[in-house]
Amino acid sequence: MRTAVLIHRLVLAVFALAILGCGIGVLNAAKNDPAAMHDHRSLPRATIKLDPTAARSKAFFGIAMSGGGSRAANFSAAILTQLQARDLLKHVSAISSVSGSSLTAALYGVHGDQFWTEATEMRRHLRTNFELLWAWRLWLPQNFIRGVLTAYDRSDVMASVFDSKLFKGATFRQLKADGPAILINASSFTTGRRFVFTDETFAALNSRLDTYPIAYAVMASAAFPGVFPNVTLHDYSIAKDQHYEHLFDGGPTDNLGTTTLISVIEHLEQERTQIDKENGRTYTPLPCLLLVVDAYPFAELPSNTLRADTRGTRGPIGHLIDPNALAASDVLLTVGRRRLLAELGIDVDRVDLRPWVKIAHVSKRFPEISCYVWHLSFQRLLATSFPSHGQPSIYSHSRQVGLVVNSIPTRFQLTGVTPFTSMTLQDYIFEAARLLIHNDGEARTDKNGAEIFVPYIRLMCEGFFERSDENCISGTAMPAVKENGVRRANAA
Repeated sequence: MRTAVLIHRLVLAVFALAILGCGIGVLNAAKNDPAAMHDHRSLPRATIKLDPTAARSKAFFGIAMSGGGSRAANFSAAILTQLQARDLLKHVSAISSVSGSSLTAALYGVHGDQFWTEATEMRRHLRTNFELLWAWRLWLPQNFIRGVLTAYDRSDVMASVFDSKLFKGATFRQLKADGPAILINASSFTTGRRFVFTDETFAALNSRLDTYPIAYAVMASAAFPGVFPNVTLHDYSIAKDQHYEHLFDGGPTDNLGTTTLISVIEHLEQERTQIDKENGRTYTPLPCLLLVVDAYPFAELPSNTLRADTRGTRGPIGHLIDPNALAASDVLLTVGRRRLLAELGIDVDRVDLRPWVKIAHVSKRFPEISCYVWHLSFQRLLATSFPSHGQPSIYSHSRQVGLVVNSIPTRFQLTGVTPFTSMTLQDYIFEAARLLIHNDGEARTDKNGAEIFVPYIRLMCEGFFERSDENCISGTAMPAVKENGVRRANAA
């Protein structure tokens, strides 16, 4: 009896402290160290200022990877897998990621080529049900008590899940020295602007990036409003204490990651113009190629739209939580995506969009720069113009894959398409990437006036990397096999 009374009093005391606000501490409120604590260390793979003399600067090849939870994480990994099979990742200058794709970008940044040699392990990790692990850890006694008495919150819990499953305590210091710049994007609640986890951004905070946990950068990039709280950084540039930067999902400022790549291009060309001027040379812009890995589901599918024949839209959960806030966020992301892609010459309002375009004046600072853009999207698989080479079976297959991947919701698990398991949905996503990279192209006229089909991968290999070998065009181990009901590439 006495024990029960003590427990009862303890519970009342905990909740009283929470209600009065007396117990709210700053445990885990910020993970970044001040620069004054250690010597500052520049990180060559977390910067928007690329070396203009590096071999990668012979052409600018940037990859932007969109948000979209586990759907985006797997799609971006599948595209990178296809590029690696063609030995093209060594040419990539920078990878800019948002939200779910930041899981993949960070994994590649930490593990490098090992990311591909252990492809089976990588795929197993990326189909993890992160939501289930998060919910279980959320109610562990130690986490619950910290959540009541300190600033420890749901984002801290999910960051711990990402860290235990994927990053194993890695900080930005563990980014491999070789390879493209890894640029993880978030949004600043403090300034209302895009926030990129780079050496330059942290230097402006008088902080150091090399000791910052990668799991927390990924969490900041994926902290969707209404679901996860802001991720907090100390801003040491103004005061040692009590001045902060609050970060959330990168989607509201750029859910594709393209804006950051354009900033990288601008900084690179600024350095090159200065070098050419000092050496008396005429400035010539670098060849430029942008791959936009867009995991956004096509909005016109019935599973992705509000039902027009339904009087109410709130559903059972709406009696507790109004879903309009989340719906409004989705609308804002859709509008932002449409605008950003329109600036790159991609019209996503058309089902039969043209995925390969050349866009002039990609930079206002350097109007002479033009870039080729290859937009890789699930929407493209539903286009009647997607190449089938006159074979109904190919058209039927690509459309089947497109219908499935476009119906996967934005969650931190692969689910939502009955009756498929997470493994099967992952197979569909990897097959979507194979179809888009290997099959897509357009009809062109050759010098003799004959109409020929030109794959976009051929335009990429021969136009930017001067490679006409079949490995670049077709990749290695590309024959498809049957597994879990969908044909997919062995290399995936």
